[in-house]
Amino acid sequence: MRRRLIGIVVTTVLVTALILGAALAVYASLGIRQRSAALAKEDAVNIASLISARLKLGEAVGRNALQPYLLAENPSTVVVTMPDGSSMTFGQQPSGPIVSASSVRQGVAVRITEPVGIVISQQKILQRFTILIVLSVLVAFAIAYWRSRRFIAVFQSLAFDAARIGAGDMRPARRYGMAEVDEIADALDASAGRVANLITQERESVRDVAHQLRTPLTAIELRLDEVIDAADRRDFAAARGGVSAAQEQMDRLNGVIDDLLTARHGPQPTETVCVGKLLRQLDSEWAPILRHTNRTLRWTCAGGMHVQGAEGPLRQIVGTLFDNAVVHGQGTVSVTVERDQGLIALRIADEGDSIDAQSQVAIFSRAVSGAQRSGLGLAVARSLAEYLGGRLELVSTHPTEFALYLNAVPADEVLEAPPHDDHRCEVPTVESSSASAKSAVSRKTQRR
Repeated sequence: MRRRLIGIVVTTVLVTALILGAALAVYASLGIRQRSAALAKEDAVNIASLISARLKLGEAVGRNALQPYLLAENPSTVVVTMPDGSSMTFGQQPSGPIVSASSVRQGVAVRITEPVGIVISQQKILQRFTILIVLSVLVAFAIAYWRSRRFIAVFQSLAFDAARIGAGDMRPARRYGMAEVDEIADALDASAGRVANLITQERESVRDVAHQLRTPLTAIELRLDEVIDAADRRDFAAARGGVSAAQEQMDRLNGVIDDLLTARHGPQPTETVCVGKLLRQLDSEWAPILRHTNRTLRWTCAGGMHVQGAEGPLRQIVGTLFDNAVVHGQGTVSVTVERDQGLIALRIADEGDSIDAQSQVAIFSRAVSGAQRSGLGLAVARSLAEYLGGRLELVSTHPTEFALYLNAVPADEVLEAPPHDDHRCEVPTVESSSASAKSAVSRKTQRR
């Protein structure tokens, strides 16, 4: 890089000096010729005037008398023609480029021929121009070498900044006061910002997936515990049912990951989901968890409640709210489903009142938790609700109640399954989980 910069500068200066030197050499040559011609004319006039004056005074004008006046330091030829027509030649014919001039005074004609370099020789001019060109090239080389060191340092710094950004250090690149180089630094900063956003999104995706997998894994663990208990009692029918339920939940784990990734980058889903059927499935999943905490789940859903969205994300939202109620709430967990001006509202409440004013403001923010947990549950649930085209809100703190609003699907647009099909959306109006006792827990821990 440094050699290229030095070569470009030196070549530019050399070509420029040669072009200017050639133009100046031509101009100087013309000037020297004009000056030599003027001097020759002046010499011819002086010689003619001298001879005319001598003739007028009656002095000798022969070769011997005139020769001392016509000798010149530079080789030149002087031809004198007298009024009587006689002529005399003095000096020798100069070599190289010449100029001639003539003058007539009172019948005396003088013609003089002199070399062009009578003032200064063209060879000396060429030597001087050569010296100037060499000096210009040397100066250009010195300046180019000095400036190239700074340019190389700038590009080395840019390469270091690019490598630093590639290694994950997203600090801004340095600026150098050069517009073009600063544009490169701006581009590096923009790339660093995009890379940082991608890294943040990937990290959030990993945390979200880890958080959302925790509850299904807990449910699978409880199911397997029930299977072991049933096997110990030799109740193989119950054991087989527990294994089947655990397998179903394991099959849904892949769906959890796909739903979270699709919610970040995919289009809004337009499937039709039966809310009652979904609550019935969630009731069977959360019953073991609630039984371990002596809690009760009651839900109310009329038949024909359908929403627009996708079953997987909706299952995660409701499951997150159930988990939130189990960990932070108290008493019975209640779910009611009702229509509200073209929407279907799922209201999930418990008998706790542990949300203070400060937590209420940031309850849907990431990394905000009052129980030393990840603080991701409600944030993920809200993002999934927005992905479904709905919204999730905290509508009450005494008691704690969340409301999930989703777009309702009109009854005439719902395609019902045939009778006796497991996929038909026919559910009783009220169902409740089989818990043995209500919660005796009186804690008031911070929610999330």
